[in-house]
Amino acid sequence: MVPYSARWGPPLFPLAAHVFSVLGGVLIAVVGVADVVVAYAFRWQPESAIPGSSAVYAVTGVVGVVSGVAISVLGFRLRTDPRTARSSGIGIVALSLVSLFGGAGLFVGLVFAFVGGIMAMTWQLPFYTVLRASSRPYTLGRGELASSSTPPLPPTVTQRFCESCGTANPLRSRSCSKCGASLY
Repeated sequence: MVPYSARWGPPLFPLAAHVFSVLGGVLIAVVGVADVVVAYAFRWQPESAIPGSSAVYAVTGVVGVVSGVAISVLGFRLRTDPRTARSSGIGIVALSLVSLFGGAGLFVGLVFAFVGGIMAMTWQLPFYTVLRASSRPYTLGRGELASSSTPPLPPTVTQRFCESCGTANPLRSRSCSKCGASLY
């Protein structure tokens, strides 16, 4: 489970990108299923205006279903593995453009998926992140891990890191609280 509450700060995954992508993928897949149903329902009807129109509906429906399901899977991947946000976002944007050939979820699904993909590509881990489990390492900056023996400072305290041991110290400190090295 990914922690999210007012006490622990922002979510550790791109929440808005996840919601927009999954919603867009579902809309695209539903319109694709509707196209397949229309193609199946009218397969025995005489094709007066356009020969092969039921086959066109079937193909656009299949493209819509496949791209919608793939977008939804990538949207759920944003929640389960946020490290892949950029590559998932690229896939979501590409598949949302492919969905143009499959009904595009009445264009609402296309817009939702496209916006979700852009949000996923630009998402970054919040600057100060603390994991709930005290035995696991925590991050001090974007991807910078500290040892689990160093207690985290509250998010409101501006920090300076020791170049010798990597310990987080308050900004006003002149020397490291762990090893005593000068911070200047």
